[in-house]
Amino acid sequence: MIKTTGWRLAKNAPGDKNELAYITEAPSIVRPENVTRETATFNLPFISLGQVGEGKLMVIGNPHYNSILRCPNGYSWAGGVNDKGECTLSGDSDDMKHFMQNVLRYLSDDKWTPDAKASMTVGTNLDTVYFKRHGQVTGNSAAFGFHPDFAGISVEHLSSYGDLDPQEMPLLILNGFEYVTQVGSDPYAIPLRADTSKPKLTQQDVTDLIAYLNKGGSVLIMENVMSNLKEESASGFVRLLDAAGLSMALNKSVVNNDPQGYPNRVRQQRATGIWVYERYPAADGALPYTIDSKTGEVKWKYQVENKPDDKPKLEVASWLEDVDGKQETRYAFIDEADHKTTESLDAAKKKILEKFKGLEECKDSTYHYEINCLEYRPGTNVPVTGGMYVPRYTQLNLSADTAKAMVQAADLGTNIQRLYQHELYFRTNGRKGERLSSVDLERLYQNMSVWLWNKIEYRYENDKDDELGFKTFTEFLNCYANDAYTGGTQCSDELKKSLVDNNMIYGEKSVNKAGMMNPSYPLNYMEKPLTRLMLGRSWWDLNIKVDVEEYPGAVSAEGEKVTETISLYSNPTKWFAGNMQSTGLWAPAQKEVTIESTASVPVTVTVALADDLTGREKHEVALNRPPKVTKTYDLKANDKVTFKVPYGGLIYIKGNRPKE
Repeated sequence: MIKTTGWRLAKNAPGDKNELAYITEAPSIVRPENVTRETATFNLPFISLGQVGEGKLMVIGNPHYNSILRCPNGYSWAGGVNDKGECTLSGDSDDMKHFMQNVLRYLSDDKWTPDAKASMTVGTNLDTVYFKRHGQVTGNSAAFGFHPDFAGISVEHLSSYGDLDPQEMPLLILNGFEYVTQVGSDPYAIPLRADTSKPKLTQQDVTDLIAYLNKGGSVLIMENVMSNLKEESASGFVRLLDAAGLSMALNKSVVNNDPQGYPNRVRQQRATGIWVYERYPAADGALPYTIDSKTGEVKWKYQVENKPDDKPKLEVASWLEDVDGKQETRYAFIDEADHKTTESLDAAKKKILEKFKGLEECKDSTYHYEINCLEYRPGTNVPVTGGMYVPRYTQLNLSADTAKAMVQAADLGTNIQRLYQHELYFRTNGRKGERLSSVDLERLYQNMSVWLWNKIEYRYENDKDDELGFKTFTEFLNCYANDAYTGGTQCSDELKKSLVDNNMIYGEKSVNKAGMMNPSYPLNYMEKPLTRLMLGRSWWDLNIKVDVEEYPGAVSAEGEKVTETISLYSNPTKWFAGNMQSTGLWAPAQKEVTIESTASVPVTVTVALADDLTGREKHEVALNRPPKVTKTYDLKANDKVTFKVPYGGLIYIKGNRPKE
C-alpha cells in the first residue's frame, strides 16, 4: 500500500462522461460503470525512473518522503523526533517503510538489504528532513538520517561529487535546490517547494553525477518542483534529468482530485462513513430529466432542448432552521464521526427523513452514489484535516490489477494509434479506421490528455525497452511538429501522407500552410480526438503550428517597431481586476515579438484575452477556436521581454503605479 498524492483507481464512477449523476431509480435501467483495470485513468506518475549508463536516477515529487526514512511509522501527520532522537509517533502502518526499503534495495542493486546482512554508505546534500502537518508551515524538523529499521545504512554529507566509487557509495539522496521555507502572505503558497533561484548543484556537479551514474551509481531525488524549469539557475538540474530521459512539469491534469470540503459539496467522501441526500433541484416545477416508462432510458431536458447553459447542478438538499431568531441553512448531511452512539445517529437520520416527506434510505448497497434518497457512503479511513476536510494523503492499493491498469493507461503508442484510427473512421465516413466505444474513447482521451497537454520533449531510444510505445508516440508528435523532436522517431512518409490525405495536417501543395495542423473547426473531440489533443498541446508546444486563418485570423503585414505611451497609474478598489489596457497592437502567431519598457515599475504583458474552454461540455463538442489562447509574461522595470505566441492576439499591458 502506498500513501501518495499521485495515482488513483476507483471502484465506482460517481457520474457519467457529462459529469451527470447516474439516475438509477426505477424504471431507469441505467447501471453505473465500474472503473476497472480496462477503463482506469491516471495522473502523471509521482515517481519517475530513468537510466544513465549502468546507473539509475529516480525522482519522487515530494520532499516529505525523506521523513519516512527518519520515522517510517510516524511520518504522515505531525511527526517528529524528540531530544533523544526517537520518533514521537508510531501509528503509521509498515506500508511506506516497506516501499522505501524496496526503493533502497533496488537502487543499490541489493548492496543493501532490509535483513541487515548487507550495509552501505549513502551520500547526501540534505541536512534536514521535515514532517508534514497542517497549515502553511515547514513542519517539525529532524536531522537527515535513517531509522534503525533501515539498519546498516550510514550517511556521508557531500559538497562535491567527483571520483565517487559506486561500489563504496552505491546511492546518493540529493536535492537540486534549496527549500522555500517562508511563504509570506500568499494563502496558496506551498512551503518546502524547490526554490529554483537557489540551485544546490553546479554544472560541474552535474557533470560529475552523470559520470557517477554511468559507472553504476544511483541517485534518488525527492523534491517538489513547482516550476517549468526554464530559469538559467535550473539548467544544471534539467541537464541531469535529461541525461536520464526524465522531465518535470507543473501538473495541469484534467483528472479530478478526490472530492472534499464542506457538507454542501456533492460526491464527497470523508475518513468515516457519511449519510447524504443528493438531488437535482426541480426547474419550472419538474425534474430536469425524464425516465421512459417502457425503455427505462433517462433523457435530460437540457440535452433534448439543446440548451447546454441549462445543464442542472447536483446539490446536497438543505432547509432553513431558526437558531436564536436567525435563519441558518442545514444540510441533509451526516458525518458518522459526529455521532458516538447508534441512538444519536438514528436521531440525525430521522430528522432528515422528516424534513423531506417521502424520502427513504437508498437501497443499492453496492453503489454509493445514488440520488433522491438518503445515501450511505463508506469512509476512506484516510484522516482528514482542517475546515475543508482535506485528506492527509491518498491511499493507493498496488494490486496486480492496478499495476496492469497503470501500464495500459501509459501505453502511449497503442493509445495514440487507436485514437487516430477512431478519427479516421469519422473523417472517411467509416471507409477507414476503427470506431472506439464511448467508454474506450473517454478513457484513452483522458489518459492521453495527461501526457500531451504539456511541453515535455519526449524521445525514443531504440536501445531501450519500449514497453510504453514511445517509438510510435514520438512519430505522431514529429508529424505534427515537423520533425522538431530530434530524439524521437522521424515522421514516416506513409503516416505523413495519411495525415495529409485526411486533412489533419497540410501538405506541400498548401504552400503557405505546409506543415501546419488543420484544427478542423467546429471540432468535436468525440469524433476527432487526435486533432483535439494536438490542438490542446499546441498552446504549450510551439513546434506544432496551427492554421490561424479561421481564428483568430492571419496577419499579412510584416512586423514593425512601434512606440506606445501607456499610463500605469492604478488606484483600484479591493478585488478590482486592476489597470489592464489594450495597446492596440497585435502579436502575430509564431513570430518573435519584443516589448521594451522604460517604466520604473514591473508590468504584466498579456496576449489574447479569452476564457479557457477546456473540458466545457458545450464547447468540447463544437470548438471554434483553440480552448486555451491567453499567454502572460512578466516584464521587469526598464527591461524587455521577447516571446512567441501560438495563435496571435491583441497585446495588453497591466501595471500598478500607485502615483500618477
